[in-house]
Amino acid sequence: PIKDETLKFVKSGLSFQEYIGLNFALEKTKVESYDKVYIKTWQEAFDKDEPVEETIYGELSGTRYVYNKKVLAWSMTEMVTITLYAEKDGIVYEGETIKLSVESAAKGGLEKQKSNAKVCAALVDMLNYGAAAQVYFGYNAENLVNAKLTAEQASWASEAPAITNHRVSSGCYHGSSLKLEEKIYLLTAFNVVYEEGMKAVVTFTNHYDKLVEQEVNVDVSGSYVTVCVEGMAIADFGTMVTCTLYSANGTELGAVTDSVESYIARMGLGNLGDAIAKLGASAYAYFH
Repeated sequence: PIKDETLKFVKSGLSFQEYIGLNFALEKTKVESYDKVYIKTWQEAFDKDEPVEETIYGELSGTRYVYNKKVLAWSMTEMVTITLYAEKDGIVYEGETIKLSVESAAKGGLEKQKSNAKVCAALVDMLNYGAAAQVYFGYNAENLVNAKLTAEQASWASEAPAITNHRVSSGCYHGSSLKLEEKIYLLTAFNVVYEEGMKAVVTFTNHYDKLVEQEVNVDVSGSYVTVCVEGMAIADFGTMVTCTLYSANGTELGAVTDSVESYIARMGLGNLGDAIAKLGASAYAYFH
């Protein structure tokens, strides 16, 4: 590639809405002459000998392209190298390179925003959630992402919110669970034999009081039909979500109204459950 010093990000930082990760912004006007613009990331994964490489294309948001690097909950300590590339007429140009981790970005945010209690609580709760996920999954637990917090920074964590199980269900609903990856998904399971054309409808009012209604695909797990609830933000963990399963001919087979917080209230999950509940509460406070 040909080095191009003019290819630079205008912003880099944390993603803290639907998922945890890193994001990078690029002014649209700076790259309009190129055929394509993308980033390559190399993540120094604890459990792999070679860095994990990923190519990511941006999404236009206003006057900027935004590139999102999603990071698994238990890998917030891992350093990511991000390089900006652009192509024109078959020639590849290499722009700016940044090295960043969720941990280092959060530490920088804590230093810059230490007078903002909402920001600090959300960042510390995020790091505590990452550490709890490391312990829960046994991943690089000798190097916890919150271990380098000062005593003062650690004290900025949220108090545990009061959570209650409000789940209501009907029909062939079997149970719920959480899927923990770069974000926390609510999974619902129905005790019914899968048939072609089966569908599910998910509805909820998000933390901005906007009604979300979406038809989603169903999956099969053993003898159950499962539905993964998409589109929820971290700040929506307390939001009640209704998931309704329909047969191919449109007959309602089962339904459940549940939430991430309701699941934790039922199941506990120890330190991990506490960390998730605190993260959801502090994310809500941060956006409101």
